[in-house]
Amino acid sequence: MIEKIVKNYAANRLKKNLNRTAIELCINNKMELYDHFTVLKESDYYGAGKINREIVDYLINRTDNIPRKNALTVSVRMAENCGCEIALVEKLIKEAARDKMLAARKEIKRETRNSVVLAFFGMLLIGLTQIFHFLDQRVSFHEFIIVMSWVFMWKAVELWFFERTKLIKENRTLMKIFYAEVIRCTMDENSFSSAGERRREE
Repeated sequence: MIEKIVKNYAANRLKKNLNRTAIELCINNKMELYDHFTVLKESDYYGAGKINREIVDYLINRTDNIPRKNALTVSVRMAENCGCEIALVEKLIKEAARDKMLAARKEIKRETRNSVVLAFFGMLLIGLTQIFHFLDQRVSFHEFIIVMSWVFMWKAVELWFFERTKLIKENRTLMKIFYAEVIRCTMDENSFSSAGERRREE
């Protein structure tokens, strides 16, 4: 429930944020837009095609460098004979961002669960050394238990504060891309035409 509230708050904040940073994306032809393994060059049907992974990686790398408080605008420049519609480009970008977000959120849950389990076992082992005093007489075994407990605890800290934090940052970046305003910029001027432009004019 709390997670859902946080997601909705972040989504609304990105949608309504007037502070935007623009990223320029250039597309020279329709095949450049797609992952080559998901479409046939000889076919005119691209409905099941997936976006080129290099485009997604490019957007993620650029988005990582924009101010955290800013929303994102993707300004797409396309060659005259590209044959791409801005609505299609937006659809493919957001589909890819959504899929990666779902994967990142699953990974966050997994790392959270693993961290809690490891911390539990670490504390359990420490507790055993305090409860069963006969272990004090077996010095080597006692030291082994202590070392193992700290291994579990440090691994839990690593997962929670490092791996999980990295995934949360990645998810935040993907959310910016998913809720980005995707607009078309002509090759000869800075005029925009898209659903985003209509929202601005309203």
